Parts: sequence; structure tokens; C-alpha cells
Amino acid sequence: MKFRWFRPKEFLRHSPSVRAVLLLSLVMTVLMALGATAVLLDLRQKELNHAHGELDSLTRILSEQTTRTFEGVALTLRVARDRLSDDFGRNLTLNSLPVSLLLKTRSSGLSQVKSIFVTDDQGLGVNSSRPDYIPGLDMSHREFFRHFVNGRRDDLFISRPEQANVDGQWTFYISVPLLDESSKLRGVLVAAMSIEYFESLYESIGLDFVSRILLLNNDGILLAGKPHDDKMFGKSNGEAAALHKLQQKPGSLFIESSNLAPDSPGARLAAYRQVNAFPLVVSASVDEDEALTPWRRVFRPIVAGLVLILLFLWATTFLIVRNLLRKNALESALR
Repeated sequence: MKFRWFRPKEFLRHSPSVRAVLLLSLVMTVLMALGATAVLLDLRQKELNHAHGELDSLTRILSEQTTRTFEGVALTLRVARDRLSDDFGRNLTLNSLPVSLLLKTRSSGLSQVKSIFVTDDQGLGVNSSRPDYIPGLDMSHREFFRHFVNGRRDDLFISRPEQANVDGQWTFYISVPLLDESSKLRGVLVAAMSIEYFESLYESIGLDFVSRILLLNNDGILLAGKPHDDKMFGKSNGEAAALHKLQQKPGSLFIESSNLAPDSPGARLAAYRQVNAFPLVVSASVDEDEALTPWRRVFRPIVAGLVLILLFLWATTFLIVRNLLRKNALESALR
């Protein structure tokens, strides 16, 4: 007698038990896949939320540190300006020895400052706390001087990074105007900030998951950052849109985007926070792939376990269906 259990289509049409087994297996497969997907997506979102919280906390710490750093320099410049603007200081020429001693005294102990120097009203360097400064160096074209020559009388100005004439290193400057009794520009008092100081500070954070820490001005111009990038100093780092949102809603900002950095092939998570009382922003960001590394450690065993369970389920289903088809074939042959 020749059995026909190997003709499944015919028995699927006439065997409710086979259809029920297959339907049950299909439903179980779909439910397990949906359940595992829901769990994995929930774990993924929790990992992203954790990264958000870590970045937000980090930017808060960096903002406080940066505020204290700049407040120390700003206070030093204002005190030195007051000394040069009182009755005694007005009678001192800016290239005199007392002014040199004042600059050296004020710059000592400030590790974030490379030097404090003075230009006259023509932009010529006339005094400095550095022993190797170049007397008479023309700095009339530098941003920290032009800002005040153009009529601005801000209390304090932070320039873009420029390469210093003395040592050739990238430096950004904090400057305040020196005014005479008639409020005319007498000169400019300038602090040359050490970018290495900020980069060493960022390196000391020691958080492995953070791939980028930036110090920007309100226009998105890079002042300092980790990792070090000479090519981007003084240029926009693609953060202008984020900073525009931050200025509309001061405080902090968190963004998930694939366009935060020009050299980033994938999505990035970034947090931004304004530096109190200064036109500066600190940013900490991480590649989404790096942020999801712990999630992938969980993802792989869950998917592997699901695959093994589904293989067992479908192997069992195959055996049951085969037996049912054989039984149906025998019954059909008997009939």
C-alpha cells in the first residue's frame, strides 16, 4: 500500500489538526518575536535615557568648572584695570616697570592663563607678564583689539582662537578696554588663555563613553575640545542650529541627531549647557553606537536565545505535523 503523507497541501485542506498545530506555532512565533522586540526596544530606550542623564550631568559639571575658570580670569583683569584707572594708575605709562610688575603679579597662580599683556590705543604691544614678549608687536588687526576700536565698550570680550605671534600656539583671548578720563580708548588689557589647560581638564573627566567635549562660543566657534583638533579651532563645528535653540531656551539642551558633527557617519547624542555670565557653551556628546554598547551585550544573548527557542518550536512542530500527516495518510489509505 502506498501512503501519501508526503503530499501536505492535500492534507492541509482536509486536516483541521494540522492547520491548528501550524497556526499555534505561527502565533507563538509572532508573540515571542514581538515580546523580544518590545523588551529590546525598551532596554534600548532606557540605555539612551541613561546616556542622556550622564551627558546632562557632565555638562553641568563642565559648566560650573568653566564658569569658575573664567570668573577668576575676569576678576583678575577687572582688578588690574581698576588699578590702571585710578589716580595713580592713570599717570603710569603702559610700558612702565610698575605696570609690568602688576601684570606679572596678577598672572601668577592662574594656570589657565599663559600671559597678561597690554596694547596701546594703536594696537601695539607695550607690556606683558611674559619675559619673552615682543615689544612694539603690531596687534591692531587682532580680534581682541578691533572689537574695542570699532566703538564697542563691553566690559569683557572673548575672542576666537588665533595662533599667537610669540609661540605660534592656538590661543583665545579675554580682553577689557582701558579708558582714560574722557572715556577714550587708552589701550586694551588682554589675557591669553591656555587651550591646553581646558583640554587637560576635559581629559581628566575620565568618562570612557564620552567621545567629544567642546567649549564653544555662542556662534558655535570651537575654542577648546577633546579630542584635540587644530583644523577646527576658530571654525564652526556644525553646532550653530543647536546653539540657536539653546539661546531661545536658555539652560540646557539635549539632541539626538546624525548631523551634529560633519565627520560622524552615524547618529550622535549631545548635551549643551550655557556657561553662566559668559557667551560660552559647553557640549558633551557620544556616538550612539558607543552609548548602546551595554545594550548590545544584552541584545545578542536575547536574540540567540529567541532563535534557539524558535528552532526548537519549529522542529517540534515539524515532527508533530509529520506524524499527523502520516496518520492521516494511513487513515485515508484504510478508507
